[in-house]
Amino acid sequence: MKSLINITDADIVAAIDAANMRVVLLTPGLSKEVAEAIARAWNRLHPESVSVIVDTDPEVCRMGYGTIEAIKIAQLAASEHGQLVAHQPGIRLGVLMADQNTLIFSPAPHLIEAGSDNPEHPNGIILHAPPETLADDLGAGEDSVASRTIGLEKIDEDRVKAIAADLEENPPQKFDIARIQRVFNAKLEFVEFELEGCYISRHSVQIPSDLVGLAQKDPATKNKFRSTFRLIEKDDVIDSKGKISEKSLLAERTRITRKFLVPLKDHGVVILRSNKEAFQEELKSLEQMVESFQTALSAKLEKIFNDNAKRLTKALFPSVVKNPPERWIRFLGANPKPPEIKVALFDDLLESFGDPEQLIRAMRVVVKFKGVTYESLKNDDFKGKAAAAFPNLKLHDEFGAARGEQPELF
Repeated sequence: MKSLINITDADIVAAIDAANMRVVLLTPGLSKEVAEAIARAWNRLHPESVSVIVDTDPEVCRMGYGTIEAIKIAQLAASEHGQLVAHQPGIRLGVLMADQNTLIFSPAPHLIEAGSDNPEHPNGIILHAPPETLADDLGAGEDSVASRTIGLEKIDEDRVKAIAADLEENPPQKFDIARIQRVFNAKLEFVEFELEGCYISRHSVQIPSDLVGLAQKDPATKNKFRSTFRLIEKDDVIDSKGKISEKSLLAERTRITRKFLVPLKDHGVVILRSNKEAFQEELKSLEQMVESFQTALSAKLEKIFNDNAKRLTKALFPSVVKNPPERWIRFLGANPKPPEIKVALFDDLLESFGDPEQLIRAMRVVVKFKGVTYESLKNDDFKGKAAAAFPNLKLHDEFGAARGEQPELF
């Protein structure tokens, strides 16, 4: 007989049902089938010959090592025979002593993997008599419970209710979807990729209505009037070598997007994680271009602001000199002279343009990566569009191992 074998819940149930003298089970959590086998053992054997030790942390159920329903079954059966299920925090392996057979195994966390019954996928070992120290630790040695070191804390009905309340407030995910989500995230990620603040030709400023000759005597028109002015043209600013401009930045962003990113309509943009490192490397060159663009702007933007303020002052002066803004009275007096009005107009316009350095500091490359969400994987439209966009992408085949088939991920 092989010592390294594949141990499933069915094997554990069979071993428990075959036991005639004792059953000692240490495991992170219980499935319904195993819990029912334990209940049968308590009905069949002397109550003190059956011992169950689990980790009752609700997170164990969320990870898929067991269910709260199974804990309830085991606890009810134990209480009917004057016994209690024991708690041992942090258990992540399984041990079953059933008469003279001992199984030591690694339970599957179903949140991550489905588990396998393939004989070529061993997850445990089978022994006959257990090692003496192991038997002592579990209270199954010559000194019985006196030597026990594991599972000394007992759980009662109140503890089971507290676990159930925690799981009701924060329930486990559906494990099949959660596993697909984990695998999907290993292959694809959502990406948000933007150039912020670099399209300066789109930047416009609002000219105060009282600077375009609308007198305070016509408040209705004044309140409705909105006059905007585009400060910078696309060709106003390039770097010293004449290679970096708003147009070239947009072209580089478009090139990188087309090379690495795939849009899924109504859902977002995704990238193959195998392309992520190369994508990030090319972003570095785009960031360098943005820095060069900022340097060019820093040298020229103040002059552009001043030139435009002068140009607007010249255009607006004839109408403003006839109807100066009422708010200027506090520092120009009731009857300002034309030269004073011209200076005030220039200053007001320049102030309305804002701080040129703020425009420069706002320029940056923004990239955010996000995993594929649980909600997305329940969305048939998303799954269909992902399958169409990546028809040859094999996401994973671990979930089909137990069934001998490739899972239908989309």
